[in-house]
Amino acid sequence: MSENPPLLSLQNVSKSYSRGMREIRVLDGVSLELHAGEFIVVWGRRRSGKTTLASIAGGLLLPNAGTVSFRGENLASADRMRSRRIRKEIAFVGGPESHHIPDRRRVIDYVSGVRRRRSGFRKAHFSAYHVLEELELSSCASDQWGSLGDQDRALVMLAKALMRRPKVLVLDDLTVYLDGYVERVRIERWLRQVADEQGLAILQTTDAMATAIAADTIATLVSGGLLMPKVNEATVVPFPARRESA
Repeated sequence: MSENPPLLSLQNVSKSYSRGMREIRVLDGVSLELHAGEFIVVWGRRRSGKTTLASIAGGLLLPNAGTVSFRGENLASADRMRSRRIRKEIAFVGGPESHHIPDRRRVIDYVSGVRRRRSGFRKAHFSAYHVLEELELSSCASDQWGSLGDQDRALVMLAKALMRRPKVLVLDDLTVYLDGYVERVRIERWLRQVADEQGLAILQTTDAMATAIAADTIATLVSGGLLMPKVNEATVVPFPARRESA
């Protein structure tokens, strides 16, 4: 994969937030390349900067320093029209609480909405139903958004993102909304299949290392830095040592 130019590239990205008189550096010189068909998982503890990293990679947040490029084009320097087109190629899925969707909105209408203008009502509904079926959500296609639990909402948002047919998919801690190990592994393996069949580049953040079994690369986000495994070297995740009780 490294022989081809990356779809998404983060180079020396840093991000800080001000809290009163304090400046908190969340990301510090993070670099990452994501190629077509590649699946990268970034593991980190809570409050380690995973959401900030995913938001920057997804084009929702600008870094204080460094560059984010899609197919070699800097997102920050692109004009408004070009930037909008680039962002259509990058789909971002965050937590259900970040999406303000009317409770009475039907699942099939929500998922198909992004395609109805191009494909027409029937074709869009057919395509949406097919994606929902692959995610084992076809039974709730006619349900209203307000009746869904967090797991179904997260997977429905994933289905909608895939309906856009993006080149890059950024998932921010999706596994935290899935019920149990078996379900998390099922979705990971399904994403692996989508990446292989469609050439979709996937970047996923998680705090559940045990389910990151389908990724090409597992990186670690710690102290604002991203630790990437070396080429041809087994992935080793440095977990902080636990303090011994007295």
